[in-house]
Amino acid sequence: MKSLAISLFLLCGLSGVSEGKEEERNCRVVYPDRPRDAPERVSPDAPSVEIPEDHTDLVLLVLSDPDNRIAPVRMEAVNLSDENFKIGRTLWMNRTDKAIEAKLGDQALSLDPVGSKIVEAPLSDKGVAASGYYAATFTYQAEAGGAFAPITEQQWWHDANSRHLGFITDTGGKLPRIYYFRDFRLPQE
Repeated sequence: MKSLAISLFLLCGLSGVSEGKEEERNCRVVYPDRPRDAPERVSPDAPSVEIPEDHTDLVLLVLSDPDNRIAPVRMEAVNLSDENFKIGRTLWMNRTDKAIEAKLGDQALSLDPVGSKIVEAPLSDKGVAASGYYAATFTYQAEAGGAFAPITEQQWWHDANSRHLGFITDTGGKLPRIYYFRDFRLPQE
């Protein structure tokens, strides 16, 4: 049986990697007052996500959804099994309705609304990913066709021995929020 690795991003906290059973390919938000042994009592409108068969390594992204009357969240299974998502690279996911542009070290990033992209390491030494601090500058387009406005300009750490995950989400305020996580794993034997 293949194992299923799941990481959970809830609000801005990262859980560890957990091993799930392959036949358990549906995740649902359940509250303590609803017993786990009575799934028929869970509303069909409760946030849930089907996990596709090809997702053997994934992040369960939990985002705000004020329209869900059962629980104000929605879930998304993000596939990390992609053979292009290698050590040193970053998977960027824009979960807003705004275009995003960024300068990440030596790399330029352009993300369409609700778009995703895997990018090379922001730092390199003779073509090989390098660890270190790099300048990260993000802008967003508030209205289609309009000018881009700044979100943030910071120095971030890149670990050449890890994959990285970047999420851009709506906050309900003016500016999108950016989350950036390192996905370091010990080599498997």
